[in-house]
Amino acid sequence: MTHKIPSSHIEKLTSVPPATKITQVSNLQNHIQEILGDTHHTFLQGSYKNDTSISEINDVDIVAIRLRTFSGTHSPAHLRTTPNILWDTIFSEIEQKLKDQKKYIWTVTRGDKCIKVETNTLSADVVPAVQVLENHLVDPIAIFSFKKGLEKVNYPRVHWDNGKNKNQATGGHYKPIVRIFKNW
Repeated sequence: MTHKIPSSHIEKLTSVPPATKITQVSNLQNHIQEILGDTHHTFLQGSYKNDTSISEINDVDIVAIRLRTFSGTHSPAHLRTTPNILWDTIFSEIEQKLKDQKKYIWTVTRGDKCIKVETNTLSADVVPAVQVLENHLVDPIAIFSFKKGLEKVNYPRVHWDNGKNKNQATGGHYKPIVRIFKNW
């Protein structure tokens, strides 16, 4: 039995954002990396990294790992940062650097687990993180929730790998289906 949904409607529901928006997202992430400098390593996570973003979503998720700063809870004892650096300090450093930048007109506010950056076209959630292991390019990382007062481990790169593998295992159908659900 053939389906009754027109192909044009399916194409609209599964389409990715235009290349210009992807470029804007990349430019924003690169600019935030420049602002934070060599004290942080940033990367995209969420729908733009996972290739599940839809045209109407302007929300960009960016992880900002504070380099050479280790989790006081989750890192092995020999890696723990001494003295401990408070999460409020980690958030404040990033907030101040973002507020002091001159390229974009944007507002910067603190959220529960992120620093929200609002531009006229995009909204970014910059998630402060610290290392758990010696190599900052490997998961896990540690993030903090002010609401819960809790530091937890997070696996954004493992999540990305899992989505990529699931998409390959389904012949490229997984990510378009995710975009359909997001559009609905």
